[in-house]
Amino acid sequence: MQKVYSIQFLRALAAFSVLLFHIVGEPFTIGAAGVDVFFVISGLIMGSFATAAGPGAFLYHRLVRIVPLYWAVTLVMCAGAMAGVFSTFTFTLEHLWKSLLFIPYTGDNGEVAPLLVVGWTLNMEMFFYIVFALGLALRAPLTVTVGILSAMALAGQVFNWQSPFMQTWTSPLLLEFLGGLLLSRFMFQGGQAGIAALVISLTGFVAAAMISEQTGMLRLMTWGVPAFFLVAGCVWLENAGLWPRRLLKPIEIIGDSSYALYLLHGLVISIIHKILAPGILAGAVIIIVALAVSVLAHFLFEKPLIKLFRRRYGGGPRRQDQAVPVR
Repeated sequence: MQKVYSIQFLRALAAFSVLLFHIVGEPFTIGAAGVDVFFVISGLIMGSFATAAGPGAFLYHRLVRIVPLYWAVTLVMCAGAMAGVFSTFTFTLEHLWKSLLFIPYTGDNGEVAPLLVVGWTLNMEMFFYIVFALGLALRAPLTVTVGILSAMALAGQVFNWQSPFMQTWTSPLLLEFLGGLLLSRFMFQGGQAGIAALVISLTGFVAAAMISEQTGMLRLMTWGVPAFFLVAGCVWLENAGLWPRRLLKPIEIIGDSSYALYLLHGLVISIIHKILAPGILAGAVIIIVALAVSVLAHFLFEKPLIKLFRRRYGGGPRRQDQAVPVR
């Protein structure tokens, strides 16, 4: 499978946007839309490159890609809490095993999120993978996935679910995965379509930046739709041979490390704020340290472990995950 370089750029942009949002806060709320970009990319990659896989091999490769670093970061947080490093972080064994197994639950603060808070996106991602694997088993991955996720998202609008399972599995943000799946059927558009899509995306994000709170269906419309056109525009430009890869090549390493950046930046922020008061200096240090730590984690932890598991137990497509984002 050929590596999609525009996707690597978008992964870097999405992860860095989330990092900036967690540094700056409310003035840069739009940075949280990086998650929506991740969801669209995930649907695009699955629809483009995973439709020929068997359900078992597909889930195996997804678990190998997602689980090791997520578990490692979660366990480091728990160990730090027990050692008194993270004094405001507490956990129970029930919350720990549910977090590790991607089981949605309601925390003590009333929010549906795992111990590693950004992992709420992984709970949704895993549900998407399970539905997609079911579609692979039935030899109709796109039809089955579109049907089930559409029905679940509709149920979320009709019923007021109290269950943390149903709140997660009926979120309208599931439709962003479907947007990516739809885009996979229209990847080979020209440069004019790409430019038009980017203009629509930029206009949408500028308008969305004026809205302070983004939840539910409103988020889907104001962040999800521009995210769809952003991904479409970049992919279409690359297809037309207009992607400035040489100019953007240094960013690819951040794209490769984007999953690590997404998972680790919260720990970096917490540690740096114990040393430096929040401000411009602390923000700059956080960015530098977070990027460095994520690149090291990718090359020293993620890549060797993935190669080990695939060499021992894995078969199938070797390059499937290089352009696959997770949030």
